[in-house]
Amino acid sequence: VSFGESFGCLDNIESQVDFAVAFDDLTSVISDRLMDPAWKIREAMTKVGKKNVHNRNLVRSHAMRIIEKRRAEGYHKPKKDLLQLFMETKDEEGNALTDEHLVDVILNFT
Repeated sequence: VSFGESFGCLDNIESQVDFAVAFDDLTSVISDRLMDPAWKIREAMTKVGKKNVHNRNLVRSHAMRIIEKRRAEGYHKPKKDLLQLFMETKDEEGNALTDEHLVDVILNFT
């Protein structure tokens, strides 16, 4: 459970959860990149690069759905969680954080 959302990973241990698989694959790729100085070339010339793009889009769209759901429900509740604090945060110019920034927050704290 993260930000009040269940990813469903434990609902049925015999089936895979797309978000969890994509997140794990991306984590593994990042680890592999540390050991391979030619990772950009390898990924460009194999299916790994396309799979990474697919996984990245899947993970980021899942995070965006969490943000959209929170906005639809209203996020000005008395008990604040981390996402709510970031959604209420303003930058130096008084602007709310962008959706991209909020997606990054969710993925960093998931």
